[in-house]
Amino acid sequence: MENKKRLQKIHIVRITKDDTISILATVNDRLLELPLTYAELTVGEKEELIDRYGAQVLAVGNILKMWQDKINEIHVKGKISKLDLIDVNPYGVFKWDNVKINKCVLKTGKLIYVITPKSSEGARYNRRRGVRIKIDKPMTVEQNEKFYTVIVKDISYCGVAIEELGVSKLDTKQEFILHFSETDLDGNDKPVGEFWGRVKTQKNNENGSVVSGCVFSADHASFLQKYIATKQIERMKIAQNKA
Repeated sequence: MENKKRLQKIHIVRITKDDTISILATVNDRLLELPLTYAELTVGEKEELIDRYGAQVLAVGNILKMWQDKINEIHVKGKISKLDLIDVNPYGVFKWDNVKINKCVLKTGKLIYVITPKSSEGARYNRRRGVRIKIDKPMTVEQNEKFYTVIVKDISYCGVAIEELGVSKLDTKQEFILHFSETDLDGNDKPVGEFWGRVKTQKNNENGSVVSGCVFSADHASFLQKYIATKQIERMKIAQNKA
């Protein structure tokens, strides 16, 4: 079996339906991460895809149906300057820079989108370099049957930054559960989900607080990708309306 820690690159053909995949788009000089769905094809459809585009591609579902209404809301159509492919799998997170996306209707009538990378191999990508959204909100962390109030500074689909005043109560050797919530339009606290994570780094701030950089279980990546993409678009729309 391959050593997961040593795998630094992965071939695009090794992406499977069990992976969490997304496009990292540079939109008006901002990063926007948009989820993808893996296109499951029949043997005949796969053969047609290879005949038309070659073997070094990835077929995904109808991205325009998933994205276009939201993208149109913030009037950025035609202003996407760069597209990168992100894949989260049991070996880690991998990134293909500057991919191209083409619409394709197969002979069976199935509509797919074909992602063609510059390089067939994606390089290992730092999980915490994923798109993050600022939170700055008190929440509850559960660990070893104890509950602590912390400040969630920011969150990505791969991890979270947690701030504690004084000495950190989190055990860096044990997993924790973050009870993630958001404030609704009426000012009420609304649960979003419970996410398993682990502390990777800790830093002492001058104000006496401790900030922990944490990674989430990969099981949460798909849900958090969709959640963060929605929040990014909401915030970009609000910023545009204020401009």
